[in-house]
Amino acid sequence: DLNKINITLNIWNSTGLFYSTNESFNSLNGTINRNFTLPLNETYHWDCSAIDAKGNLNLSENRTLSTVSMLVKSVFPKNNTYTNTNQTYNCSVKSVNALKNLSFYFWGVNDSSNSSNITLLNNQTVNVSGTTNSSLFYYNFSNNGNYTWSCSASNVLNQTYNSSNKSIVYDITKPDIIRIFPPNGYSVTGKQTVAFKFNVSEQTNCSVTINNDNNYVEAYSNKTNIFTKELGVGNYQWYLNCSDLAGNPINTSN
Repeated sequence: DLNKINITLNIWNSTGLFYSTNESFNSLNGTINRNFTLPLNETYHWDCSAIDAKGNLNLSENRTLSTVSMLVKSVFPKNNTYTNTNQTYNCSVKSVNALKNLSFYFWGVNDSSNSSNITLLNNQTVNVSGTTNSSLFYYNFSNNGNYTWSCSASNVLNQTYNSSNKSIVYDITKPDIIRIFPPNGYSVTGKQTVAFKFNVSEQTNCSVTINNDNNYVEAYSNKTNIFTKELGVGNYQWYLNCSDLAGNPINTSN
């Protein structure tokens, strides 16, 4: 039967082949479904292969599945947050076994003059019980900079699991902006398309305002930012209202 295919499912763990099955289908389409209760704290790899009656073989990608007795998450703030205010940090955990404690870790630069001196700035631990918990932690910034935070939890079996690290940038410095063109007093004859050019010291969101007409631009520090607009005969004033990714505002005069 030229339409017959055989599909094989293989699952491996750290000790070798954990499970394998093969099924034949009298068509060119087939599906293998299996439900498992897998042992905890193990990593599994699985793939599938299919071969038809003519010997044509096709292999799937190899996929990974991990089972854990505890899942720890650094919930918020989200990764790569920019802020100019102190934040509240949320750690959560779900566990098969009863919980014992939940911890918060915060790393960064303790000395603003040495950006490479990254140290553990804060560590807080709370006692928890049950099998689920969500706790809030607090840290007050001292210096502008890039910081990293994470969570960990331990259960009554003294098993400890960690969340992934998340980054946060604290920035209370206003960006610099420089208007390049057109200069004050610039004039042209008749209807013209004018290129408004400006530089910023860091990535910002800007509003280019021309006679109360707001035009929003995402601006970058590594280039001259240009916004073009067709203007009819008349007198115009233009200025910039910008804020960086942390929300620090800056504006130019008319």
